[in-house]
Amino acid sequence: MLTVSAAGAGVGTVTSSPTSITCGAICSAAYASGTVVTLTATPGANSFFAGWSGGGCSGTAPCTLTLGGATVVTATFDVTRPFTFTDPDLSSGFSIIKAVHILELREAINTARINRGLRAISFTDPNLTGGSTTIQAVHIAELRAALDEAYAAGGTYTDPGLGVETTVVKAMHIRELRLAVQALP
Repeated sequence: MLTVSAAGAGVGTVTSSPTSITCGAICSAAYASGTVVTLTATPGANSFFAGWSGGGCSGTAPCTLTLGGATVVTATFDVTRPFTFTDPDLSSGFSIIKAVHILELREAINTARINRGLRAISFTDPNLTGGSTTIQAVHIAELRAALDEAYAAGGTYTDPGLGVETTVVKAMHIRELRLAVQALP
């Protein structure tokens, strides 16, 4: 018996040759002992195949194994990165923080939350628009909290008491959030 399971925040399909397995989540098929099976992983939308584990499989190339008994193989699919951001080279003292910077981070963080089975966050100023909404410390604080909850780990940020100790939103705050959302698994 060969059992294939999927792991990770992304989505995808695993197929086998000989053709007995075509699945996205968990599936299994009975094979005679000594059967050589090749598993191929195909990532779904906004995902990539991160690799195999179990059954002697590793790496990202198709996995070929000879069955000798019950075998479990896991295919890990993760969310495609990096996210794309407007004004990617924000620099302190020279860049103006814009509504689009906050909106893009909200979308990226909510995408990560949904991929991890969490609900999307409803942020302050849901109709944030350029030129008519002042970017405030609360916008950065909400992004930090939503990101930290999605990955069950608090980040290390410049001005950790943002909104209490300081109210000035800086390019560094946007850069740190962008790096954090890009770097997390």
